[in-house]
Amino acid sequence: MPGTDLWFEAGNVPGIDFTDPAAAEIIRLRHGIAKWGAELTPERLPQEAAIEDRAVDFHKGCYIGQEVISRIKSVGRVNRRIQRIESESELQPGEPWPPESEGDPAGEITSAAFDPLANRWIGLALVRGRS
Repeated sequence: MPGTDLWFEAGNVPGIDFTDPAAAEIIRLRHGIAKWGAELTPERLPQEAAIEDRAVDFHKGCYIGQEVISRIKSVGRVNRRIQRIESESELQPGEPWPPESEGDPAGEITSAAFDPLANRWIGLALVRGRS
């Protein structure tokens, strides 16, 4: 998959220090990119993290887990999916989403950070019922 290099003069993007790991995390969350150890785990299916288009070769020969991955492709959906979320209240990984849900929450927050440019919390959550 081809990439893109972005060049900025220092100080031309207000509120973002590209050398700061916290800023990189905010950019990752803004774009909904899954990260190993948060959205990507040995238990998570590629389709749940929305990475099957760039991480799975459906024409490759045999590999561990091939039947499950191919079955999901033929059925056309998974029961949970990573979704980008926003809130004016603080978000914490491991908490239910939405935080004030009555009954069973729709999902669980996997990553979160405060976005100073948007002046709100952003994150990713593993949410039920999305295909």
